[in-house]
Amino acid sequence: LTLLVLPEAEVFRGKKRVGRTPMFNVAMPAGEHDLTIVGPDGKKRMLSVPISAGETTQFRLKLAEIPER
Repeated sequence: LTLLVLPEAEVFRGKKRVGRTPMFNVAMPAGEHDLTIVGPDGKKRMLSVPISAGETTQFRLKLAEIPER
């Protein structure tokens, strides 16, 4: 997974912190994943990402484009 979010944000899969954007080539198991994106405003946003085996999924988003939980 390559994920670019502006402004920078923290990324969680479940309760596990995945990292901080920008994130490049983060290995994730194949399947649909619901990621929680927490921006500098402290609001939690939900992003669903499909991961295919052997491929890099890329997203480039503005924080305001990701729906709040």
